[in-house]
Amino acid sequence: MAPRTVSVGSRAVAPKPCGSRVRSRLAVPLLVLAACGGTQARPPDVGLAPREAPTTAAVAARPFVSPYSYANYVRAEVLAVRGEHAGAVAAYQAALAESDDDTWVQARLALALHASGQREEALELLDEGLSLRPGDAGLWLARGQILLAAGRHDQAIGALERADAFSPRSADAAIALARALHSQGQPRRAIAVLQRRATDNPAAGLSAARARLELALAQGDADNIEQAVSELFRRGPVRTRELQRFARQLEREGRTYLASELMERATLTDETARLKIRLLLQTAAYEQAAVVLAEAPPAWLGGALPAAKAWLAAGEPARALELARTAESTAGGDPDAAKLVIGEALLALDDAPAAALVVSQIPSDSPRHDQARVLAARALMLWDMPGLAREVTASDTSPVDR
Repeated sequence: MAPRTVSVGSRAVAPKPCGSRVRSRLAVPLLVLAACGGTQARPPDVGLAPREAPTTAAVAARPFVSPYSYANYVRAEVLAVRGEHAGAVAAYQAALAESDDDTWVQARLALALHASGQREEALELLDEGLSLRPGDAGLWLARGQILLAAGRHDQAIGALERADAFSPRSADAAIALARALHSQGQPRRAIAVLQRRATDNPAAGLSAARARLELALAQGDADNIEQAVSELFRRGPVRTRELQRFARQLEREGRTYLASELMERATLTDETARLKIRLLLQTAAYEQAAVVLAEAPPAWLGGALPAAKAWLAAGEPARALELARTAESTAGGDPDAAKLVIGEALLALDDAPAAALVVSQIPSDSPRHDQARVLAARALMLWDMPGLAREVTASDTSPVDR
């Protein structure tokens, strides 16, 4: 039988001949991504935590898909990503009919069956495959995922332990096992699994380190969080969006120093600038914040006014004053908010009279009026006019209205 052709967009992709011993498993995820218009390929949802995209090393370690079942396999992957589980089941079954000893397709079919509400059929299929190949990690992994989603935790952990033992080159099973252990209140065992995988196989270390940090954050264990961050840095480069996600989690946990340390590794872009600066200001790293602010255009921070506020917080009132005056004159902006920043900057520059004059221009019907009164009173006190400061504080109008 001649190899089938898979059409993706306007291109026809032919699989490599069956006799070839070197077949690229990486081609399958790429085809799925192209067919889905960039949607990330993933296993059918079995109620577990979202999975990350497989690493190249993990993909290369998985079983090959026969060229004769390639077209149906890719179609099944696309349907599974779209949530069309019944169609995915039919396509996986067609792929399996053309290569009935392909345990990888069996595992994928089982997950699709479970996602379509056919749990028992999925487990029966996996049992059948394991009776012939009891050492297949992919079948054990699928079985563990399905059992975990079904609430059969002890059996699930047992299956995932077997999957981990039979796949020393991949982090997938170790991560699934660690998450299952963590969900059952066994965080120490979970972290030990990930540490062992990272030690046994450095190629899987980065994925294991990511998972370890996720579990440490979920647990809220400060020591484990610090160790996980150190391990993540030691293992290699981390994607910028991933750094942002972890940094925000650390910030929510109150670990702002660690979050800031993470973001030091992120490239400065319009997406990372605000988070970098916010964390630096929260940790009182004002000089570093000023360095980042000098590199980031105001547009990256949301405009001249947010940039002015950041410069003011970083202890650079002259830069803040310049940007706030620009914001004050910008059409469609918030001139009263800009006046408040101008006033704060002038106070920081020891020009209390000018500060009082600027904020007194904010009218009494402005939503910024109460803040203006407080700032005007501070300026008047510094201007050595305490009586007028008390009068302004007690009054419902600004000095300019009187």
